[in-house]
Amino acid sequence: MIETIWKYLLQPGHNMFEVPAHSHIVHVGCDPNGDPAAWYQVVEGVETREEELMVVGTGHDFDGKAWEYHSSIHQGPFVWHVLTVMG
Repeated sequence: MIETIWKYLLQPGHNMFEVPAHSHIVHVGCDPNGDPAAWYQVVEGVETREEELMVVGTGHDFDGKAWEYHSSIHQGPFVWHVLTVMG
């Protein structure tokens, strides 16, 4: 199986996308264009699973789902906090 790194762009709020099974986040930050993104180490050619991330600004409310803090992103005057759903 071939492993590689894939980038997924993030927006404030809920982010849902399909990722290959057994993939995991290796970095969260702004890409060269200044857009928030998450980079995943993936195994290509395997079944996929749904991934859910929450991007929330400092001081902003978010739902009561079981979230786990992953990382923060600095984008100009904003600080975004990236949370992954637990489980």
